[in-house]
Amino acid sequence: MLEEKLKIITQDSADIVLPENPKTDTLIESLKNEIEDLKHELLSVQVAKARSLISEEPSLKGSSSFAEELANCAEPGLKEKYETLEQTHEEVKKYLDKILTNVIERDPSLLMVNP
Repeated sequence: MLEEKLKIITQDSADIVLPENPKTDTLIESLKNEIEDLKHELLSVQVAKARSLISEEPSLKGSSSFAEELANCAEPGLKEKYETLEQTHEEVKKYLDKILTNVIERDPSLLMVNP
């Protein structure tokens, strides 16, 4: 709801071109302040929502680590799948390290980023 209101206000204000006038300047300032207030209110609502989600979900509270959750997982074979993926990830990292080492030894200019 706040997001929609904020979008409407910012879209509407972007299209308006007003002549310079002290009254319009103060109106513009007040609208900018209202937009900022709405942004802060939206942020506080989102933070409150995130906190409530964390408090509702016990696994997000930090009471148990990922390793503990994995050890207590009911799905058979999940731990083995995770370990296989982890091992594959390490092998890929080693392979990329070898490639980068070879490139650095032979032609390091290949790794430079041109502006």
